[in-house]
Amino acid sequence: MTKKKKYILIEPPLYEVLVDYDILGYEKKTLKEQYLSQEFSSHFSHSAGLLRIGAYLKDKGNEVHLINCLDPTTAAENISIVKRLKCGNYGSEHIEHKQIRIGMPEKEIINRLRKIGEENEPDEIYVTSYMTYHYRGVYEIVDIIKRVFPKTKVIVGGIYASLCPEHALNSGADEVHEGRFCEAEDYSADYSLLDYKPDFVIVKMTRGCPNNCDYCAVHILEGHKMYFRDIKLVCNEIKEKVFDYGVKNIYFWESNILINSENYFEKILDFIIEEIIPHQKEVSLHFPEAMDPRLIYPRLITKLKDAGTKELILSLETIDEEMLQRLHRKTNFDDLKRVVEECVKQGIDPKHIDVYIMIGLADQSLDSILMSCVRIWELGCKPVLLPFTPIPKTKEFIRNEKLIAGKDLEELHLYLFPFASEKLPVRVLRQLLFFKNRDDPLRLIASTKFDKEIEDKLIPMLLSSDKIMKRYYEMKFDEKGKIPDFFVKRWNMLRKFKGKCLEIGILDNNKDWLSERSGVNADIIDFMDKNIELNKESYNTIFDVSFLSNRPDIDLDGYFSNISSLLENDGVFMFKIYSNEAAELVEHFMPGTFRKRDVLHTFIPEQELRLYVEKYFSDCEIKIHTKKFDDKNIPFIYEVVAKK
Repeated sequence: MTKKKKYILIEPPLYEVLVDYDILGYEKKTLKEQYLSQEFSSHFSHSAGLLRIGAYLKDKGNEVHLINCLDPTTAAENISIVKRLKCGNYGSEHIEHKQIRIGMPEKEIINRLRKIGEENEPDEIYVTSYMTYHYRGVYEIVDIIKRVFPKTKVIVGGIYASLCPEHALNSGADEVHEGRFCEAEDYSADYSLLDYKPDFVIVKMTRGCPNNCDYCAVHILEGHKMYFRDIKLVCNEIKEKVFDYGVKNIYFWESNILINSENYFEKILDFIIEEIIPHQKEVSLHFPEAMDPRLIYPRLITKLKDAGTKELILSLETIDEEMLQRLHRKTNFDDLKRVVEECVKQGIDPKHIDVYIMIGLADQSLDSILMSCVRIWELGCKPVLLPFTPIPKTKEFIRNEKLIAGKDLEELHLYLFPFASEKLPVRVLRQLLFFKNRDDPLRLIASTKFDKEIEDKLIPMLLSSDKIMKRYYEMKFDEKGKIPDFFVKRWNMLRKFKGKCLEIGILDNNKDWLSERSGVNADIIDFMDKNIELNKESYNTIFDVSFLSNRPDIDLDGYFSNISSLLENDGVFMFKIYSNEAAELVEHFMPGTFRKRDVLHTFIPEQELRLYVEKYFSDCEIKIHTKKFDDKNIPFIYEVVAKK
């Protein structure tokens, strides 16, 4: 008869890197606030792998205990600064970021170990590990264990241990377990080992990867051959966690969840739709490792939506075709666009779709990163910029060994941007992180003072994108309207003019609103139609609602010339434009901004405005509307009525 053993499973504390939150002028935050704002996966951490191993060991009749140093209910309360680490390109930029320790204090770890070993010491202790640059937590926990239980066998496993076994053995562990713990993979995570009640379950259904991406280690860790866990076991685990433990969030931590989805993942979605949702409608599905757009089809989107998917995460990495070929990445922008268009057809707002972009690769250009973001914003989605880190044993790691030479593993942390260079420096890369989860790039630019290199490249890209400009400036009127009252009143006065009317710069969905308010049915030139001169009609009244005031890229001389050619003799042209002084009142356009001058609206000095109007029109009336600022009334909007 096999002797019953005593095991302790340990999830170690985490050593992370924080990007200084105040680099863009934002208010300084506490360590806890910075940690939570940076979206580390440890915010909701427990090692599903350890919990499955625990279930397996208990099933064999053993005594099992768990110490989770990253208990999500307390981890954020135990954060301390360890030191500052040098970022990439340090010789030129001299930028350092804080390394912090997160999780259970050493004293509490020791107390828990001693309490578990009061009657008899454990036979074996399993320690899991995360990314290779997180190894310091493993070293710390092994050192603590050896001080408390010097004779107990300590086995280290997990990602870091599998990729860097010799390095992991230097922690003082007795053994390193490389690769999968196959005996436990069909077991459900044992939540009875936890001393808190989680509100989520991490589901692991597959292993392996048939792809061969140069930057990824999944095929190294798990092999190229796909392994699919029994569908009934997966469904039973979901059912147990939802109904027995009350979890509402299901995280599918899967690298290749959509491979063979018609025969596998779809059946799990069917189970959730038929057996879970009718009884627990608040269940949400999450896919933090992103989905491959190539493998998504309409029926799958429908089922994802019906099963409780609130946010889709898709992988793109870059639109740079040469980079994709170098990395052996097979997805492309056309696949992404197809999926987003299908989601829109099915009523899914694209702002609920996140798209992963990698930044900080060797030889990557800022232009390619920004253009990738612009293409995603044009779809109405949110780019999520993920710093690249070279992972040991991958082809990208080997290809760039000269850049990595002499660096400790923790110096390769993704938030240290190890491949930063003069071409793509840290000061730029870390600012790009603030693009994450934003579907409103123009407001982002208006409200945040980015590095000049970013602004000089990005602003022209945004202003030249009709899709982005249209989405940003599209006005959706309600009963009160969003055109200044004085402007609506003036338009009503123009009703007395007979003849054809033209409205410039409003969209079709606003035409009915304005027509109802004004009693005038007018022709429309869409806000995005820059080719005003192509319209061969002539008009008695032209009303520019928002075109001129919202297009800083406009050729003013050409604009007024075109308007003059469209206007009949004795016709009236009305428009508004912001004063040059208003450019300094960015707070009006974007409350809470740190920008000193607005870059997204058209501003003009009064004298220059008069020169343009007098050049093309015989008579004009300019009303100046002021705004109070610093106890002074300054010119803010010029309301102009010009006659030909």
